[in-house]
Amino acid sequence: MASAPLMPVALRIAPFVTLTALVLWTGFDVLAVTEPRLFQTFAALLVIGTLGLALANLPGWGWAQPGGFVALSLSYFGAHVIVLGVDVLAGLAFVTLLFVHMATRSAAERFAPVYARPLGSEERILVNAALGRMVLRVAFAAGLGLLLPLLAADLALTGIVPARTIPSAVLLAAAIVLVVALLAILPVLERRTT
Repeated sequence: MASAPLMPVALRIAPFVTLTALVLWTGFDVLAVTEPRLFQTFAALLVIGTLGLALANLPGWGWAQPGGFVALSLSYFGAHVIVLGVDVLAGLAFVTLLFVHMATRSAAERFAPVYARPLGSEERILVNAALGRMVLRVAFAAGLGLLLPLLAADLALTGIVPARTIPSAVLLAAAIVLVVALLAILPVLERRTT
């Protein structure tokens, strides 16, 4: 963990680092779109999403987060579905990074004010432990978000769990949706347990 004076700064910077990664990733993909009207549409969505997510990191602007997520996702996935082609692994990584951004924003809101005030040694140990547990849960959920769908796809390709039937395809899709839903509600569950 960072030293005491650096911890609030690190927590407040983390959402902007993940947002920068998301914006750069989406921006490079949007730049690959050669059709001018589609490029303008995806670029506008990228700008709207970036502004929404950047404003959501400021106190009192949390309402801008859902719109920012939707606009940025439409820009990235729209460019891939309509022009660039779908890459499942990259799409899963992008969605996982979106949720990691949401988790880092939640951590900054919860822990930065705590670290900014003077803490006793016992209090600091408890806060460090709570932050460590949250980081571990986010890392575990992000890993599951990437690995579980890939494992399901590998099982389907090898024939262990054949994806040739409608029920098995529905179960594989449900597993992906479940992991994404768990990633989405993780910050809410973290906030309620504190």
